[in-house]
Amino acid sequence: MPLDIVVDTNVFMHAGNPTAVSFFGASKTFLENLKNSQTLLCFDKPNAGAEDRQGDSLIYGEYIQRIVPGVYGFNVLAALALNQKIKFVSRDVGPARNRMVIELIPGNKRDRTFLRTTMNSADRILITNDFDDFTPEIRKRIKRQLTTTVKDATVRWTSL
Repeated sequence: MPLDIVVDTNVFMHAGNPTAVSFFGASKTFLENLKNSQTLLCFDKPNAGAEDRQGDSLIYGEYIQRIVPGVYGFNVLAALALNQKIKFVSRDVGPARNRMVIELIPGNKRDRTFLRTTMNSADRILITNDFDDFTPEIRKRIKRQLTTTVKDATVRWTSL
């Protein structure tokens, strides 16, 4: 079964922005590896019983709102969709785990959506270059409390 991952919008944006010096090269390489692999990109859906529709996905909505057509990240996203490498995963984690997510990521609702979706994915891997909401300490707590891994785009593809 192919690996499935959740990728934060900033990775797609950094891959198309050479002025994002810290993350440009790593993000572009990461997305190139994603595009050329069998790995599935996860979008969220309201709950496990919901239909798989892009219009219901908050992650898809953020991608479309923020990733500029024609830039590298957009082209990778389009290639993944064209090659049917999108997987829909429920963002509903139940009240107790949702409280933990809110405690860990109090100030950013969208990042909570990415995290909740990751928690319900098969491989539980979130790739984000966000170190404001996902500080090194928060990443450790997420791993320990939610058994979910948060990495940035510099991660070695073979270590996923």
